[in-house]
Amino acid sequence: MQGILLRVGIDKAFGGYNAPVDPDTREFVYLPIPEDLKRFKPGLETTYDDFIIPMKRFAEERVTESELSLPTNLIGTGCHLDRRLAATWTGSAAP
Repeated sequence: MQGILLRVGIDKAFGGYNAPVDPDTREFVYLPIPEDLKRFKPGLETTYDDFIIPMKRFAEERVTESELSLPTNLIGTGCHLDRRLAATWTGSAAP
């Protein structure tokens, strides 16, 4: 099997957080990389606040030993949401 790894989302180097992945089902929550809010045109800002509900839904569907939520340091922070990926805020990896 061959594959390509694309780095499109938040990680420890860009955002200081690894997005959650369910190792059993390979489902995940897509969290984009941080983006300075000053780079957005007024009214077109995207923040991590938009991902609070998908994170909560992801956690509610799984039994976790700890509460899964967006880190407080990301609340209100701008993020670079690629509109082509907007429909895949939660998804699953290819088999």
